[in-house]
Amino acid sequence: MSFSLCIIILAILVFAMPGCKVKGLVSKTENNYVNPEKIITINKINEERIETIWIKKIKGVYTLDEEDYKFNSNIRIIKDSIIVVSIATDFGIEAIRLYFEKDSITVLNRFHKTWYSGSIKEYKYKYGFIYDLDFLETILLMGTGENLWAGSSKQAKWHTVDSAYCYVPGMSKNNAAESFCFDNNTGYLAERKLEIPQDEIKLQIRYSGYTEKDCYILPSKINAWFSANDKNHKLLLYYDKWEVNESFPIKIKISASYKKVERLIDL
Repeated sequence: MSFSLCIIILAILVFAMPGCKVKGLVSKTENNYVNPEKIITINKINEERIETIWIKKIKGVYTLDEEDYKFNSNIRIIKDSIIVVSIATDFGIEAIRLYFEKDSITVLNRFHKTWYSGSIKEYKYKYGFIYDLDFLETILLMGTGENLWAGSSKQAKWHTVDSAYCYVPGMSKNNAAESFCFDNNTGYLAERKLEIPQDEIKLQIRYSGYTEKDCYILPSKINAWFSANDKNHKLLLYYDKWEVNESFPIKIKISASYKKVERLIDL
């Protein structure tokens, strides 16, 4: 039976089980290695089943130059289309709203009553690693993107690191070097690393906890380390209260009293 057919059959079984509870499907091969096909299958099915998601409560800590900034957030995602990020103070007052589309980004500064809209490529140039909507989407949803799946079932490319089973798919777009590590016990994505040499960018994301609800799996805790332009950043996110494949408002309303600025730095 082909690997593709295995994925299709398992997907049908998962969709057909009302009220099912997703569990890791990790099993060992004859050589006592984790079965890579099953690892790929459980992660891919989870990633593809999520069409819309509203993460209603996120607690975060952003660290720059050894100084911590605490914030609250909520994120709404329509897969492959729109990401809306709301960032609020510890007191619950919204400070920033970001509206990502395929090729553009709109940012509102609630405190200064200013807003900006422009190409997402400019945002990447100013702030680093967000070079498209799909990439941001996979980070937030514990996804891996298409680069992992091509030829990834070949066992020779897999190796064990501590309590994880890792895969290096080779160079992706923008000549980025990536690696993915999966938990040996559950098979879920545990860590992702990305390096883009020409932009001097390094990114490491660790998913240190998972939440299972209504057959969907999301990270409950994300640690991210990012370095670019001689700056080191750290981001810690805790997810709580989320809904999958439900409708929610996504329109962005900009008050007439807000002033449009020409540069992100002027927000």
